[in-house]
Amino acid sequence: MGFEALSRLCIQGDGFIYPDRFIPLINEAGLNCQFSQLVLDQAMTQWELCPNLQQFSLSVNISAADLLSETFINYVIKKKNEQPKIRLILELTESQQTIDQDQVLRSIAKLIINDITISLDDFGKSYSTFDRLDNIPFDEIKIDKDFISDLDINAKHLAIVESTIALAQGYYFSPPIEGRYVTAWVDSYNQ
Repeated sequence: MGFEALSRLCIQGDGFIYPDRFIPLINEAGLNCQFSQLVLDQAMTQWELCPNLQQFSLSVNISAADLLSETFINYVIKKKNEQPKIRLILELTESQQTIDQDQVLRSIAKLIINDITISLDDFGKSYSTFDRLDNIPFDEIKIDKDFISDLDINAKHLAIVESTIALAQGYYFSPPIEGRYVTAWVDSYNQ
């Protein structure tokens, strides 16, 4: 159905640095919206350059803090309008306890009106609750990978996933792969 653009920093000779190490630094510096714009721009550019990916949706992670920025929301809408063929999904990741829920809901409504889908990412982590499910107008839920990875040996996780399996599937199809390999993965999957 689609792919998710993931952020990794590549240090020559040292390999990849994963988001759990660099995202907190970006947030501390107050650069989360700029970083989200950069990721969105790179992902949409790659999608536009690969016509055979147009049949799939493109998901990009954002935070609730991003939704508090009117500048960021307008940027996303502008990018979507410039590339209307891309089925854009914004995956809302949540790690903050205190947010302006009214502003977040206004931003989400503005995105939805502009044909941008909202997904609730990493459900089950942080303070993801059923109350959030009731308050946020999302189109999909992605269960956190920690619940998916040990289904065969963890009965509690199996019960959690079974109760929400109709709503999300996580790592079921593929672990993260580099953007340059996406087209080859699609070809292989279709065979």
